[in-house]
Amino acid sequence: MDSISHTSPRYKEYFLNNSEGDPVLYYVLSKGDTTDLQQFSYIYDSKGNWTRQLECERSLEALPAGRLNGYTLWVRTIHY
Repeated sequence: MDSISHTSPRYKEYFLNNSEGDPVLYYVLSKGDTTDLQQFSYIYDSKGNWTRQLECERSLEALPAGRLNGYTLWVRTIHY
């Protein structure tokens, strides 16, 4: 796995990438606390391009009753 970080005066962003170079974990640190966390998983085609990306945004705060973490499924079609 590879990682990339970005620093600003107020926060630091981190991306942890898989062997294909796609992010599998993204998080933001502000004053030493994690403020945002997202996880990604992929399905790849025979040419190594992702065709489905599942994104899970994890809430780091207590959620109200009945509310779930957000999931997004991205589907893309590549014509060769």
